[in-house]
Amino acid sequence: MTGGAIADGTYVLTERKSWKGSCDCDTRQTMKIAGDVVQVVSRTDADPEVRVAGKITYAGSNLTLAMSCPAPKTLELTYTATATTLMIFDPQKHSLATLTKQ
Repeated sequence: MTGGAIADGTYVLTERKSWKGSCDCDTRQTMKIAGDVVQVVSRTDADPEVRVAGKITYAGSNLTLAMSCPAPKTLELTYTATATTLMIFDPQKHSLATLTKQ
């Protein structure tokens, strides 16, 4: 991953790859970024919608999501950002999410 500037805006999940096995499920995700504030809405198959919010920080190719709502949780990820896409690799899940700016 190469990092880069992350533009404020709304990003929608357009592709997900997993190297640890797939749940063979349909996941929809929207991520809204405004400065250092991030809001994420996710839904997998018929499961209830999940909403989380917190702070986003990045340096080099490292991205940290410090979620504060509904419960504290920190995710250490790597990323690549362009003007229109955000690719996020989760080393714990061995998965790569590609989100496209709307």
